[in-house]
Amino acid sequence: MSKNFSNLGNSKAVIVPATMRKNLSFGDSYELIERPDGILIRPAKPIRAGWLEAAQTLKAEGMTEEEKMWANDGNNNDLEDEWEW
Repeated sequence: MSKNFSNLGNSKAVIVPATMRKNLSFGDSYELIERPDGILIRPAKPIRAGWLEAAQTLKAEGMTEEEKMWANDGNNNDLEDEWEW
């Protein structure tokens, strides 16, 4: 599809047809990536994309002994006694 830029103040705008946005599952956010052969516009990934699936996998498979040890040390409250407010 060949289109022309639209003027938007001192900038140029790309109008993406509604049907294309719907077909590509675009929301309001996007990534704009400069490439040697042009510009790539794609839907932005949510900040925590994939975290739920990773947590579910971890829950299903369980943690290794090393991961359990790290998790327990990471939540250690020993510093409470050393901290002065």
